Amino acid sequence: MNKAFGDFLRLSVAGASHASALAFELANFPAGFRIDETELAAFMARRAPGCSPLATARKEPDAVVFTSGLADGVTTGGVLCGRIANVDRRPNDYGAERTVPRPGHADFPQWVRMGRIPTGGGSNSGRLTAALCAAGGACLQWLERRGIRVSAKIDTIGGKADDFAETIRAAQADGDSVGGTIVCEATGLPPGVGGALFDGVETELAGALFAIPGVKGVEFGNGFEVAKMRGSENNDPFRLDAEGAVVTDGNNHGGILGGMTSGMPLRLRVALKPTPTVFRPQPSVDLARGVETPCEIKGRHDPCIVVRAVPVVEAVTAFVLTDLLLADEAARPRVCLTLTGATLEEDLAQFRAQRLFADMVELRADLLSERDVDAVRAFPARVGVPVILTFRRQADGGAFAGDEETRADFFRRALAPGCGFAYVDFEDDFRRDDLAALARAAGVRVVRSVHRFDGPVAGVPSVCRALRGDSDEIPKIAFTPRSLADISALFAETADFTDVPHVVCAMGARGFASRALAARTRSLWTYASAAGLDGIGHVTPRDLVRDFRVRGVTRDAALYGVTGWPLKTTRSPEINNAAFVAEAADAVMVPMPAETAEEALAFMKATGMRGMAVTIPHKQAIMPLLDEIAPEAQAVGAVNTVVLEHGRYVGHNTDAAGFSEALLRFLGRDTLVGERVAVLGAGGASKAVVYALEKLGAAVETFHRRPLTPGFRVVVNATPVDPIPEYAFAGDEAVYDLVYAPPETPLMARARAAGCRVENGFSMLEAQAREQRRLYAASAKKKRAPLVLKRGKITTVQSA
Repeated sequence: MNKAFGDFLRLSVAGASHASALAFELANFPAGFRIDETELAAFMARRAPGCSPLATARKEPDAVVFTSGLADGVTTGGVLCGRIANVDRRPNDYGAERTVPRPGHADFPQWVRMGRIPTGGGSNSGRLTAALCAAGGACLQWLERRGIRVSAKIDTIGGKADDFAETIRAAQADGDSVGGTIVCEATGLPPGVGGALFDGVETELAGALFAIPGVKGVEFGNGFEVAKMRGSENNDPFRLDAEGAVVTDGNNHGGILGGMTSGMPLRLRVALKPTPTVFRPQPSVDLARGVETPCEIKGRHDPCIVVRAVPVVEAVTAFVLTDLLLADEAARPRVCLTLTGATLEEDLAQFRAQRLFADMVELRADLLSERDVDAVRAFPARVGVPVILTFRRQADGGAFAGDEETRADFFRRALAPGCGFAYVDFEDDFRRDDLAALARAAGVRVVRSVHRFDGPVAGVPSVCRALRGDSDEIPKIAFTPRSLADISALFAETADFTDVPHVVCAMGARGFASRALAARTRSLWTYASAAGLDGIGHVTPRDLVRDFRVRGVTRDAALYGVTGWPLKTTRSPEINNAAFVAEAADAVMVPMPAETAEEALAFMKATGMRGMAVTIPHKQAIMPLLDEIAPEAQAVGAVNTVVLEHGRYVGHNTDAAGFSEALLRFLGRDTLVGERVAVLGAGGASKAVVYALEKLGAAVETFHRRPLTPGFRVVVNATPVDPIPEYAFAGDEAVYDLVYAPPETPLMARARAAGCRVENGFSMLEAQAREQRRLYAASAKKKRAPLVLKRGKITTVQSA
């Protein structure tokens, strides 16, 4: 193959204008996708030569013959290869050995590169666009199934916006040619596809469109016209449409903002030069003899390439968009919103509330009312994203309590051709060949699932391979872990598991890291919900995107954690991940609830974590487990931060510095010299507070399991409760409570009611987190021991 492009989806083409055939190879195209070969043939016919008196007289059927990667019309996941025969070749029209370059053609630079001019333009010929259309036609169908439509049309010919045929005929009659412009639009694209700089949608599209022979210009939206406008004129104001979706008034930006799709129609225009072959004598040079000579051209040529280039523009645009979507899915898992409503309208409302952050949805038919169960087939068309159909039994964590034949009848009705579902979830022990065949005929991928609620599944890759067998089904494993060690094992087992597309996740609070870090298990998607499933550890799609960066980091992102028990509430990931975004750092922090400090440290080591925030009750228990304790942590007697430094796990304390900064800002002071301060509590947090206060010059008294005595103007609560419920505030105290959830604690409410100034511990959390990140950054600059997890590159994807 002599020509190739694409970042993830790789297209290679070979052949020449008058070679025996053209060939193409399309690598990494999704498995399990049914290509409609009749539809593809109709698409190819739009580009085929010899179909109009305004086109070349050369007649080519452009029939695509797939030679591999397709079985019974369904893609296998292997390289999709095809061949297009050249049946109407006339190489003699060009002479045996041409030495006079045709003006406007690539003849001269080809002579310089090869010492000869190939017949008919060789691999620079527009004939190779037939191969582009064959591959792009498959991409058009894939996009269409996802609700994305690409269409192009002639915009102008010879500078005119009408009378196209007459303009072409006039040039043809003069032995000349004419160029024009084509506009192309893609609708249904989700917002957020693409990236900045070299990853931008314009960058990718422009490079590919210029590969079409004859294309001399590409513009997006208003293109060059924006140079004549003011910003207020060019900007497209945002608004909400009737369904609450964010849209813009106008589309000057052409559906692309900052290199990413905006959700509005993607609009572009390409300019094609006149066909360089004209039947008029033109000055040239005989390169063999070194003399000037006229060039007279014979043969069969289009007087205007614009007409047959319309499907080529569609094909190339479709290829790039498919490549962008697949590359994004290969780099990170998709977010699947599990819908939990009792009606389809409730499910639709859940989706609309999260539509910007949900890449796909799981329709839980087992949770629906009986009336709505019978109407599920209409649902996929209402959401416009891939939909998994699930009808879960009680034994697998669902709500359906009926018999298997009732479930089978439901699936028979729901999976009829044209149903629109992308996937259907069948449990491993629900093996019905008739239903699997029905799904396949309808273009629906089967997800073969296993749910275990009493511990992990051993040998996840082997189990996944067994679930899949020799089919194209997608194995899914969900289990309830007993400890963080089970999550460590899952990460280790799946670090290089790329040969079978799969979904694996651990349920519950302990398993959350497996869902937030689904990229590390090589999972195709990760689950979230808007309501009703928080008991198994679900958060919303927006939480996954905003607070845990599932769309913002790579698989090799630097990993940080926060541990404690039970760790029901922590805003550390939210704060730190927001800071990583601000610094454009490829890093993420996740919660990792652990009953013991030993368990937390083992997880840190097993996952290659660079740093870990430590909270109640492990701040003191973790100290003897570490390789080194920093002086301040030693002085405080507690560790709230563990950092990997030079291959050693070092304990630090940033609570003292964070508390000092927050308290002084709250009090509006630079020092506490001579100030009497009461500290409530005697745990690890209290030790850091007392240490900080003493460094600030305060006279500190600790109250633990005894009443607070009057006379303190500053009161600091370092316990998770109100330890002095009987105390009557005088009203002139400043009360700082280290607890930050809820925003106003019972202690704060009582103090505020008495007239005191109050503040919660969120300001301390922010300040100590800044100090933690400073430690993380300093450690990142040092040489570290190799990380435990091996990492590779995803090489397989599946259709959605």
